[in-house]
Amino acid sequence: SAAMPCNVWDWLSDMEEFDAVIARSMRQLLLMPDCSHCGLVRRCGEPVTVANRAQYVEEEIRWRLVDSCRSQLEAMRQGFQSFAALHDSSFSAFTCTELMVCLCGEDSIDGDVLADCLEFRMWDQTDSTPHFLCTLVRAMPPGDLRKFLRLCTSLTTIPLGGLPRKITVFKSARFYSHTCFSQLEIPDYESLEVLRSALYTALASLEVCGEMQEDVDVQAVPG
Repeated sequence: SAAMPCNVWDWLSDMEEFDAVIARSMRQLLLMPDCSHCGLVRRCGEPVTVANRAQYVEEEIRWRLVDSCRSQLEAMRQGFQSFAALHDSSFSAFTCTELMVCLCGEDSIDGDVLADCLEFRMWDQTDSTPHFLCTLVRAMPPGDLRKFLRLCTSLTTIPLGGLPRKITVFKSARFYSHTCFSQLEIPDYESLEVLRSALYTALASLEVCGEMQEDVDVQAVPG
């Protein structure tokens, strides 16, 4: 097989930080003895072959990491530049802790605060799951609270000023989260313990995946 340019492995390392699943697929493509059967096409319309697969991988990673989000990256650059342009005296009004909270959100996370961020929709008055879920969240240790917050919103801490929107919990036939919209679908569970088992199965699945996707589906959770 053709030798790979060194920079394609650098691009691949960056992609692994962003999306390990896609990076693994691209690495497999680079190591295949023959990739003509894959049916892949470069953005210029050229079929992907052993000879040009490194260029294909580099182009795809560049598009995913840079070109597809160029406007957002430019907004970040402008924001950092405007922040850096502030006179040093502007920072003297803040303590180190206050600056960290402004940039990173609250370091601590409280179960009562997070439970108050839950909003339940499409539930019947006789359903016990809303009460069960609030009870579980209020009793969770900080580490599990961060996992639950990540499951529902992709965040791991509550921003300064609170969450931008409440976490909407819908009654559903499945256990499914929509992190972009801060939504959680769960069935109505017969007991607190059954809900606890389902919830911690979801949290464990999230940790096993090692990444956060737009939607998280836990089909193996009993309802």
